[in-house]
Amino acid sequence: RRNRNMTDDRTTAQGLFLQADAYLEAGQRLMDPMSREGHASMPIRFLFYHAAELYLKSYLRVSGLSVIQIRKFDHKFSKIMDKCIELGLKMSVHDYDVFAVEQLNEQIIRSRYIVTGTQYSVGIGPLRSAVEGLRFDVRHHPRMVENLVFRPWDKPQDTRQRGHLVRLEWVQDKNG
Repeated sequence: RRNRNMTDDRTTAQGLFLQADAYLEAGQRLMDPMSREGHASMPIRFLFYHAAELYLKSYLRVSGLSVIQIRKFDHKFSKIMDKCIELGLKMSVHDYDVFAVEQLNEQIIRSRYIVTGTQYSVGIGPLRSAVEGLRFDVRHHPRMVENLVFRPWDKPQDTRQRGHLVRLEWVQDKNG
């Protein structure tokens, strides 16, 4: 059995974020030669979904959740997103909708396993854009800026360029 503190020390927000960057960059590089759709896009989709999940989990770590607490979410993408929003992450509605549609249509889990039949999914271009937008929002959140060390070329940027997008915020129900 692993020591909780050792696991928390070895699975940092910084490490999760940088690993997410690796998955995102791999997906971007596979897309560069051409826009791929159909079965050829499945490995790219997996890379993008996994990058998005890791960006969200890095936000959960920097927000104080332990690795054990995060593992309870498993790969339930919508629950991970909702917890991040509850903890203060402001995602664009557009990006949230892309991931919510993919979750609803089971595309996130289908990218890992073969499922036959008619499938509905967001185009690979909008998916890439949503992951890149999520990365931007996580990267520029004050918790990330204050607590992580980034590469010199990855400095915080002016967030006004995405500021026009409608943001999701957690609203506590006053009745409980």
